[in-house]
Amino acid sequence: MRNLEENLLPYTLERIDRELLFKIKHFLTSKGRTLSTAESCTGGYLSSFFSLLPGSSDFFKGGIVTYQAEVKTDVLGVDKN
Repeated sequence: MRNLEENLLPYTLERIDRELLFKIKHFLTSKGRTLSTAESCTGGYLSSFFSLLPGSSDFFKGGIVTYQAEVKTDVLGVDKN
């Protein structure tokens, strides 16, 4: 699995700045912080990038993808307005 991740990483991150992702990872791990995401229109796009980084489990807790307004309100507590 690790070889697969290492081989895919350069290709899956073409549309986003890889250096920025690694800087975010370094910042969070050096401060003992973690990251969780709540996505809608991005459909889990951000979560997928962070989860592909080697060692992502050190800082990335996971994400929730929800599209319907009702789910955003019920699950995430987003204001209906």
